[in-house]
Amino acid sequence: MLGDYHAAATCLRRSCLLADNNAAAQLELAFICERQHQLDEAMELTSRVLRTEPRSASATLLKGRLLRRAGEIDEAEGVFRRVAFEMQVPAKIVA
Repeated sequence: MLGDYHAAATCLRRSCLLADNNAAAQLELAFICERQHQLDEAMELTSRVLRTEPRSASATLLKGRLLRRAGEIDEAEGVFRRVAFEMQVPAKIVA
């Protein structure tokens, strides 16, 4: 069913348990957690992805969004600046 975030999150959690080094599954789960307002879990997953893939623009932008939502405006701005000036970001990716 389209938009069934709960079912998607359940499948991705299982995937992450089976292969805890699967950064793609962790990042997708982090996006779903963000949509479901589970910001602490989203940040933990995003941090885990960034430890293994520090140049991931998608994960870095998500971290900036999560920081902004948490009220950490200065830190979020620093993250966004890092993406803008240090990373090659496809034009279709937006924070």
